[in-house]
Amino acid sequence: MPATFGLPYLELPARGSHRAPLRGRHTVLLAPLSIRSEVRGLLRRQLVASESPSEVVNSFQALGPQVSLAVEGASLAADLHRRQSEARFRSLVAHSSDLITVLDADGVVTYQSPSIERVLGYAVDEVEGNALRPAAERGPTGRCSRS
Repeated sequence: MPATFGLPYLELPARGSHRAPLRGRHTVLLAPLSIRSEVRGLLRRQLVASESPSEVVNSFQALGPQVSLAVEGASLAADLHRRQSEARFRSLVAHSSDLITVLDADGVVTYQSPSIERVLGYAVDEVEGNALRPAAERGPTGRCSRS
């Protein structure tokens, strides 16, 4: 059961809107905000005694899906932007003349840019997966040793 922060808890289906009576004479309308068939939040609206419930309910029922679509659109746009940025970065790294080496915590090469072949004569697969050790420990060939 999810945390309810001291509020009444109701199981709500992913579509439509619902009335939740609270203590006293207040009524709260709830509409689930669904993104890709997964409820991600709720839209809440408290009815005021002077309002016409049918008008508010009709408007609220139309608003829930529109807010869900807007949130989903923003999420998709952010995901697309992230993927485009990653692709641009990968392209820059792959075509750079600079050596770019990524090591894990143990000093093992987890990524080596293709420019290592042009600059130092090593193939990428000769370097990736190997520990990068100081030159004095490498032996007479000067090559990295496989871990």
